[in-house]
Amino acid sequence: MTQNNRYFRALANGEEPPVKNHLEFFNGSSGLTFEILKALHHQLSSKIEVTIEEIRHKWENFSLEEEKLKELLSLGRFPEESSFSVNWLKFVSLGCGELGSTIKERMTFFCKVITNKPPEEIPEIPFSTFSQIYQFITKLDENIPEEHINSVVNFLSVQAEKQGGMVNPQNFLLPDCPSLDYVLL
Repeated sequence: MTQNNRYFRALANGEEPPVKNHLEFFNGSSGLTFEILKALHHQLSSKIEVTIEEIRHKWENFSLEEEKLKELLSLGRFPEESSFSVNWLKFVSLGCGELGSTIKERMTFFCKVITNKPPEEIPEIPFSTFSQIYQFITKLDENIPEEHINSVVNFLSVQAEKQGGMVNPQNFLLPDCPSLDYVLL
């Protein structure tokens, strides 16, 4: 099915069409880009849990590779069953791993994707969301000690208290902030 057909089918079904807000160049890998991930989030963010079938439908509308979807579901330890529901923000965080190679980069992209702030402002998200997603991502790597995860979460909780419960990527760069990425010395 062509992109034009997907666009008009979405309109006919009363769905938001698969469009991006900005022109961007294809990155050559899976096809998943920041703008596509942001558009997917915009379409599905009203739900906490999303079925694999809903994700697959939106994924196909953006002409993304099915194999990449399967990889992300496997990485998140989610079954591929169409009726299975996943936490949408956890899925978004897995997609952010396609955009950045480190946990700090992934969390920065995650903030930029889900923020309600306009692009020219510093993206910020609720600390509770950061904490949930950071712990989810770090626990996928069984080599990151719980003490390290807790030190990052504790440090950023203090920053969030100073910022009305919100955190932003600039907090990750503070000199006293433990690295979001665990480095074995």
